Amino acid sequence: MLVGLLLAAAAWVRDDDGTDVAADLATELVPADLAPVASEEGSSSTWFCAGGTAAAGGAADHVVTVTNTAGSTVAGTIQVFPVRAEPLAPVPIEVPAASSTSVRIGDLVAAEYAAAQVEVQEGPVVVHHEVTGPGSTDIARCATRASATWYLPWGQTTLGSTLRLALFNPFPGDAVVDVTFDTEDGFRRPEAYQAMLVRSRQLVVLNVEEVVTRRQRVSAQVVARSGRLVVDRVQTVTAGEATAVEVGGGAPGAADAWYFPEGRVDPSAVEAFYVYNPSDRAADVELTVLTGSNDPATQPEPFQIRLAPGAASELVLNREPRIAQPLVHATSVQASSDVPIVVERLLASGPFSAVVAPDLAPASASTYPAGIDASLGSPLLATSWVTGPVPRAGAGALSVVSVLNPGGSGDVEVRVTGLDGAPVGEPTVLGAGQRAEVQVSGASLVEADGPVVAGQLWVFPEPASFATEPAVAWREEASVAEPVTSFAGGPVGGGAPTAPTAAPTESTVAPTETTTSPTG
Repeated sequence: MLVGLLLAAAAWVRDDDGTDVAADLATELVPADLAPVASEEGSSSTWFCAGGTAAAGGAADHVVTVTNTAGSTVAGTIQVFPVRAEPLAPVPIEVPAASSTSVRIGDLVAAEYAAAQVEVQEGPVVVHHEVTGPGSTDIARCATRASATWYLPWGQTTLGSTLRLALFNPFPGDAVVDVTFDTEDGFRRPEAYQAMLVRSRQLVVLNVEEVVTRRQRVSAQVVARSGRLVVDRVQTVTAGEATAVEVGGGAPGAADAWYFPEGRVDPSAVEAFYVYNPSDRAADVELTVLTGSNDPATQPEPFQIRLAPGAASELVLNREPRIAQPLVHATSVQASSDVPIVVERLLASGPFSAVVAPDLAPASASTYPAGIDASLGSPLLATSWVTGPVPRAGAGALSVVSVLNPGGSGDVEVRVTGLDGAPVGEPTVLGAGQRAEVQVSGASLVEADGPVVAGQLWVFPEPASFATEPAVAWREEASVAEPVTSFAGGPVGGGAPTAPTAAPTESTVAPTETTTSPTG
């Protein structure tokens, strides 16, 4: 069903040493500070995959996949870190030219949870990890840099849900961290999660629902007083007798602009955005749904959001009368003030729609398989991207690459090839605010003659589920995205938001604007 709705096959349808680092949101950032980036041939690289289980029958069976984009074999090692235990010795791995190699962590160790570190001395590689539970599979990029700060805008601890934060310290020195949360009914600072010690070269997994109980939205912040680490979220959600698992890396920094090159609003699935302001100043935010149309009448008016310091807010597009359904689109979320933000998008279908938005009854037929998926937007632009492989658990999976031209450099020509250089479809030209997508059979390369954003959708047949994730930009071709003033269909902009409130309020988004504030 998804292929018919979205595309015709193969055609466009258009310093990691643990040194202390101050968490200063005002510092000028480089791409590697905000998202995983790949290094070109001849460079060494290290990738960190924090979240997943490694025991028989685990809720998130952990598999790490290394993709080699070079024309020759790449050698490296994978080292496993069981939860609260000493790491195993590194295991050699080889990845043949223009291919991917997967390692199931449970084949190397039996542990409730286990992290992995992949090191490659020379060769351009990209590393993803997947988790599979009884009812679903999810896939995410591994991290290329540890950080003193991590932000996770979405999580859930409702009845039947589990929320774990995997804190992975791969370095010789200890880290000391504070973990706080913002929820729909206020700010939480659990005493047990303050000044927490994460020992050197160890993995610690936090059971969040023990300290933040039965909350529809749980936004998390991890800040290191000393040291650096890597943070993943492992989430399960239950709807009736079905359970979905989701893995996602935190954002190591806040940014002024976040882009989602693919999206779909229709009665069969919920699409929600979670916007988080980790700073100590109020943030003004503008969320624009990009239809790619040159007719302003068909372009929904942007949503204006004001966030108090430390607050997060939810915007469910299905609830908004200005969004005509069904709508295939891209999304831009920009800080219209000088306060950076973090943005995550949640898709839920089938019975899981009601878990995320209880007031929205799902349609009987669904665009996506029943499930749930959360992914950060891309804070980066690049002229060259690498997309992810078909996961080990995804034999027969559908994989779709989406590309967005966010504007600022005029029309952009985009080409997609396999790792072997074979073209996938024909080149396409995208105007500002326009997107296109193409079906691929595995990891692929996206090349453009101007800055674009690339992302990916997977649909798995067994277990029936789906996943989305930004592609990985080449470090040398990437830049930090900046807010733009116009897209196809005219300039962005809307009414002025109101001032932030000081009283405890539930985070909601009105059709035109919103104000949210943490309490505590």
